[in-house]
Amino acid sequence: MHPLASVVKWSKEVVEFVRMRLGTGMDPEDICEDLMTRCLAPDCQMGGLGCDNMTVVLICFLHGKPYEELVSKCNATGNGDSPFAKY
Repeated sequence: MHPLASVVKWSKEVVEFVRMRLGTGMDPEDICEDLMTRCLAPDCQMGGLGCDNMTVVLICFLHGKPYEELVSKCNATGNGDSPFAKY
């Protein structure tokens, strides 16, 4: 595996990363921290990737519904029944 593979994340990879953790009921704050930890470069001598200022903001639009409903929807991702499959 290329040394930068764990540092650089494509948008789709971040979406999958977040959905998987939301599906386990992980707190949004912890998901952001986990993502930043995984994106930090293990060595700042790698051309600057993963050593710059990084910010993550995870906003969960609940529309008045409980967080557990979002967890359930994210947990369904990948089995074909996901409400997110069309996006």
